[in-house]
Amino acid sequence: MSEPAANPQTRQVLDDLAAEPAFAEPDLARQRVVYDQIFSEWTQPVERPAPQRRVDCSRDGIELSLLLIEPPEARRTVVYLHGGGWALGSAECYAPLGQQLAQMLDAQVVLVDYPLAPEHTFPAAYLASCAAVGWAAENCVGELIIAGDSAGGQLAATTCLDAGVAGKLAGQLSIYPVIDLRQDADYPSRRQLGQGGWFLTEAGILGASAGYAGDADPGDPRLTPLTADSLAVTPPSVVYLPELDPLKDEGAHYAERLKADGVPVEVVWAEGTIHGCASFSKRIPSAQDALQKACNRLLGLVGG
Repeated sequence: MSEPAANPQTRQVLDDLAAEPAFAEPDLARQRVVYDQIFSEWTQPVERPAPQRRVDCSRDGIELSLLLIEPPEARRTVVYLHGGGWALGSAECYAPLGQQLAQMLDAQVVLVDYPLAPEHTFPAAYLASCAAVGWAAENCVGELIIAGDSAGGQLAATTCLDAGVAGKLAGQLSIYPVIDLRQDADYPSRRQLGQGGWFLTEAGILGASAGYAGDADPGDPRLTPLTADSLAVTPPSVVYLPELDPLKDEGAHYAERLKADGVPVEVVWAEGTIHGCASFSKRIPSAQDALQKACNRLLGLVGG
């Protein structure tokens, strides 16, 4: 199989990520600081940011910490679950991406600071995600869209299947999601692109999955949604997949499963770029273009 080709902007980002020592060190606190810095500073800022405010509240006995982005004329609400392998990332570092989505989807955005692993294993983040949707349904404007990237994409996909959430959501934006947490998961793209050189690795995927699952069965549909008998309760969805992402095959398989179960779904490809690219849009303009396309497709599915 021929070597995939990265566009020049992606190649420079890969070089800079490879030169960051924190991602090769076991110091989780340091990794969190560096991750937040990169994922905020490398995202293209909007010209006129909407007001932001922090909300700490409780829903269904779950303590929630939320960052709200509130354009005055928003027509809908996006509940956003950030990436970072369930162990990194924060609402603050994803706020620039949230501001983009607020504009692209004409929406309020609720960024969820869910409990992070390894301090908090499954089901802590899952329960917080479900509770955040319930809170947004009662406190925010218009129809609800759930969205998430990477580990947050897994949380979004599993939250869609929750009995208390089903029926509350009008759409889903799934950005390079981790969909299969089983340790024996076997996808060609993981083998081809996950051995180093493309930012995310197969070893990293497996390690993060095990760290979040803890003692739970990773085949549980609340961890691996592909094992659910049906995905039919999932709302209309757009799946955004980078061409050079080890997770792209399971993301494409997730879209196929949704379609087979009767869910309207579209796949948008970000060509020549990598996992995490939606947060690297300041440096990889094509990732921004693909995100805009994904949002336009989602608005078409939900009656934008």
